[in-house]
Amino acid sequence: MVLLTHKNMNFNQQALVLITMLALFACKQKTDETNADQADVELQIDGIAETKPKVDTMHLRVSDFNIEYPSTGKLIAAQKADLRFKQNDDIMQIFVANGQHVVAGQLLAVIDSSIFYSRFRQAKLAAQKAEIDRRDMLITLGYNAESYHSLSENVKTMIDVRSGYSAAQNSLADALKNLEETRLRAPFSGIISNLEAKPFNSSSNYKLFCTLVNDSRLEVKFSLLESEAGIVSKGMNVEIEPYSQAAGATIGSVSEINPMVDENGMVQMKAVLQNNGHLMDGMNVKVKVRQVLPSRIIVPKEAVVPRQGRLVVFKLKSDSIAEWNYVTTEFENSKSYCIKSELKPGDTIIISNNLHLAHEAVVRLK
Repeated sequence: MVLLTHKNMNFNQQALVLITMLALFACKQKTDETNADQADVELQIDGIAETKPKVDTMHLRVSDFNIEYPSTGKLIAAQKADLRFKQNDDIMQIFVANGQHVVAGQLLAVIDSSIFYSRFRQAKLAAQKAEIDRRDMLITLGYNAESYHSLSENVKTMIDVRSGYSAAQNSLADALKNLEETRLRAPFSGIISNLEAKPFNSSSNYKLFCTLVNDSRLEVKFSLLESEAGIVSKGMNVEIEPYSQAAGATIGSVSEINPMVDENGMVQMKAVLQNNGHLMDGMNVKVKVRQVLPSRIIVPKEAVVPRQGRLVVFKLKSDSIAEWNYVTTEFENSKSYCIKSELKPGDTIIISNNLHLAHEAVVRLK
């Protein structure tokens, strides 16, 4: 570089010019380096290695295919009862609450028993008097009081009726039963629900005391079209899934098939299942009945893409080439297609990142 100066320039002016020219040279060099870097990036972006889409693959094999027949239903507890007091009086105590688990025989509530206890005592006294009258009649008829059980049935019946013993025993049994009915107990183990009764209110104020539900085992009632019902038989497994995904799917078995077609062309069925801990009585569910077709080639729905009005599956060729294959589906379910004949066992197909692939596109495996 040649520095030209005017003869009249002083030293400071010459230094300023020199600094300016050096700065301009440094900027040009940096710009050249930046342009070179950009050129490298463009070359790298245009490189084949960087444009290969990453894909997942799977190997095809022959397996059973499940045709799904969907339906809907509602869960019903296999054991459920509305509990009521059989006697009417003021409720004195309630020992349970909604959602509480109880065992068979557990005391749930009591009503005022004073009147019923008084009637029981009167009936007991009447029974004791009748027993004395029966002994007196035995003696009057010439029998020993201790010989009652050795008498014929006809004679014993005559003595029991005439002495009032039979009537007194019946009254005592009724009074005891009425007294016991002032205490409400659980007939089986389950969960308390629909409890609205309050202490110190008459039991007659409530249509029922509570509903007891044993939901460890559930039933689901569902319907299938007449054309689909023929594949179903008792004992066949069905999948039951609540609309709440948190509950998960449960396998049940068909327990009942109504041998009639209703006015809508539907056949009513029932299935039973065990509660997985997330199911409740009255819950709406999806029901899937499956028909098994043996020895089919199955591909996941993610592997099938629509192209030009037809369905396409990309097959991996030579470990890096995606080959375009038109396919014809025979059946489908919620997750898979059953392919007729265009693919064969052992083929490797692409199951991800295939929406924009072209025929013989270069790909790389994830």
